[in-house]
Amino acid sequence: MKRCAPETKSERQALYAGFVKPREIAHDTAIYRLFQAEGARIAQEGGRITRVDSAVLEELVDAGRVPVVAPAAIEAPGDGEPLDEVFNVNADSVAGAIAASLSARLLVFVTDVPGVRAKDGKVIGSLDLGRAKALIDDGTIEGGMLPKVEACLVAARAGCRAAIVAAQGADAVERLLAGDSIGTVFEAAA
Repeated sequence: MKRCAPETKSERQALYAGFVKPREIAHDTAIYRLFQAEGARIAQEGGRITRVDSAVLEELVDAGRVPVVAPAAIEAPGDGEPLDEVFNVNADSVAGAIAASLSARLLVFVTDVPGVRAKDGKVIGSLDLGRAKALIDDGTIEGGMLPKVEACLVAARAGCRAAIVAAQGADAVERLLAGDSIGTVFEAAA
């Protein structure tokens, strides 16, 4: 088994700067530079994805592999500064960006709630950009639901149907693939 992480400062800098080609770590696992992001330099704040290298993901899937993606991104090229910053990026945002970049047919967030709820507690069956923005502005969509909704909107703008559904429905993904509307659905933009 090979070591799992770069040990020296120069290895870390090379890896984070994207100068290291994908390399074996352990059991057919490799490190890839999948995302670029920009964000604040404060540790508590995350980055915003600016680019996804979907070719790497497509190559892995074509090879019969299941990519496991950590929501970390390398700093986007800036004004001549070295690219040594790694941002923690919200996993929901990563999922939306991946779905958009792969032109996925469907993005599903399986969560502990049945979908986006209106002020009266009822699940909203369908959302578009305008209505979602209004619900965000009035505080109806907040907290952990906000990045899920934003990710669904990113995916939908790219032509991907997206949904937020409850974990209780074991057949939720199957039903969504069949065209059913369950949870909150964001239809693909035409």
